Amino acid sequence: MSEAIAFRGAGLIHGGSAYLACDDLDRASVELLLASWFAWLSDRSAITIAPAGKKLSAELRIRRWQTRRDLALFRWRNADETRASFNRVLKSFEAAHARFEIELTPKTKKPRALVISLDTDDVFSPAGAVGLANHAFAAAGFPGCSRYDLTCSGNVLRKSARDCPLIPQSRAYQAGSSIGRVVGRGIGWIRRAAGLGRD
Repeated sequence: MSEAIAFRGAGLIHGGSAYLACDDLDRASVELLLASWFAWLSDRSAITIAPAGKKLSAELRIRRWQTRRDLALFRWRNADETRASFNRVLKSFEAAHARFEIELTPKTKKPRALVISLDTDDVFSPAGAVGLANHAFAAAGFPGCSRYDLTCSGNVLRKSARDCPLIPQSRAYQAGSSIGRVVGRGIGWIRRAAGLGRD
């Protein structure tokens, strides 16, 4: 079982917006959150994963289509904090014979990101995403990463793409659901006691 997950920002709610950060997580907690977010975040939502306390982060971009399988795109960008390590990371993935694509900038056709596709429905994809991030972190100069900072931003689907709990739920939503269950049970008890049944 993973450790308790503390987060900054608003918790997630069906059909709501997603913007939250979780700091200093163990790998099991990261994989648990990724499994949930791969099922619940909408198209183009973004997740970042970084070694705890570092600004160097890999990106996971959710892509959803009507007629194709949904993907989480692992991206190591050739920009910002990851620009200096981009070529080292690229060479490391080449040496590992990883199957990746290079995303190019529209105008100059220069490398914008190294991209590896993960199937969001595959139960091993969250572990695979953390493994890819660790490979990139090691090439960028942070080997042996075991604690992580995680963020997500975008929108939450009204209904998940597959059966998976929404984590972390908004505290207000959890409280409302608990009250709703109690009230529902109370109404059911009153109806049964009055002989009204469940019409």
